[in-house]
Amino acid sequence: MNVNFSIHGLFNIKLSQAPRPVVDFIRSDLGYFERTDLPHGDLEIEFVPKIDLPARFVYLQHDLAYDQGVLYFLFKTGTVAFPIKEFAGGSLLVRAEKGISGFEALRVIEKVLSLKLIESGYSMMHALGLKENGRVNIYVGLQGVGKTTLALQKLRQGAGFAGEEFVLVDKDANVLCYPRGMNVHRFMGEEFHRLRANPALKPKVDKELRYWRLLSVLNFVFGPVRILKTIVRNLLGGKRFIRANIGELFPGAEILDKGRIDGLFLLFKSNDGQVCFPAADWPEERAVAFLLRNNNLERGHLVADQLASFLAYGDEPAAAFAKYLKGLQTSEEAIVRGILRSVKGRYHGQ
Repeated sequence: MNVNFSIHGLFNIKLSQAPRPVVDFIRSDLGYFERTDLPHGDLEIEFVPKIDLPARFVYLQHDLAYDQGVLYFLFKTGTVAFPIKEFAGGSLLVRAEKGISGFEALRVIEKVLSLKLIESGYSMMHALGLKENGRVNIYVGLQGVGKTTLALQKLRQGAGFAGEEFVLVDKDANVLCYPRGMNVHRFMGEEFHRLRANPALKPKVDKELRYWRLLSVLNFVFGPVRILKTIVRNLLGGKRFIRANIGELFPGAEILDKGRIDGLFLLFKSNDGQVCFPAADWPEERAVAFLLRNNNLERGHLVADQLASFLAYGDEPAAAFAKYLKGLQTSEEAIVRGILRSVKGRYHGQ
């Protein structure tokens, strides 16, 4: 199947000859951006039956091969050929074996997107974006701080939605939505159980609950057998979750296509719940450092070790890419400073 997505006209994505499971997954996450026809693709992922590695290559890691400017990601489900030497140019053609999962395809898309958007003047900010009582509020927090739980609570109260994992923001604090799928984990407790009220999600929730109840019973039964009990406890502590988009979670919820930030908050988890600090109350250098670090942690999480291995290899394409990344870091810092100054001006002008 061939499908196209345009991220606010800033970046166009084409999937060529993609398997149905991959298309279904990407549509579920990025369906808001699907377009029937695009003049060109800034990123095209072409799905092929098989990718042959070159006659001679080097392993940078056990799951990463490299030869002459092309990285080969050796996923368990298939190989992806990524031409790093073409990254800073115009359109980028990535080849992927048809066995890769939809999530792995999304990783490739968002890795490229998070960098290329900086060229267009936007930071792909790792944050939750909501419209509350007519105000556009952005909550920035590290992984595990509870952005998803806060999003579910606010959406249930009627908030508009701009994004739960990422939002796109320029230096003037103009924000564009990025409503991709959310991971809802059973450890969210009440918020997870409340999803049973949604007929579309009830079967998924019930299936997860049955799975955990079975594991709890096995944990009790196998208690005296140390090895089996360890296996079951590891499963109980696993990271299974339900993935759903905003349309599935809250049909009819307003998606805020674009707006301007009224409030920028730094979100943390404390020993007695969540705490929020207005970014305008922090010294600028401290706030800039936190926002950039938060973005880079999430961006690097996609393929951090592999990218570090490639840069350490240090040949000509690696050196050129390192220079390209350095330029992007300078540009994103300028964007973030602009955001903070714009929001601070509005905050103190209230």
